[in-house]
Amino acid sequence: MARSTKRKEFTFLISVRVPRVSEPFSRNEILEDHYNNYYTTAEKYKAVMPNLKGLPAMDAIAILENMGLNVKLIGRGTVHKQSIRKGEKVTPKATVILELT
Repeated sequence: MARSTKRKEFTFLISVRVPRVSEPFSRNEILEDHYNNYYTTAEKYKAVMPNLKGLPAMDAIAILENMGLNVKLIGRGTVHKQSIRKGEKVTPKATVILELT
């Protein structure tokens, strides 16, 4: 007895109704608010030294230079010790010495 290998095809139509939410603010106002929150947070943490221990040297350099700090390296590899402790306030152009392993 031969079995029939006919395939059956089905098409489903799914309809989803999404209710409209009235937006009290325009998209530009929302984006501007998000930008201002990000900028405020970035400025707040720009003045605080992060914990760099365990980071590769290149990543640590990128972070510190983006904070406006100068960097000096001793050794190769990952950060083992940093001259400014994490959480301390830093001023722009300050020099951070990183000891690497």
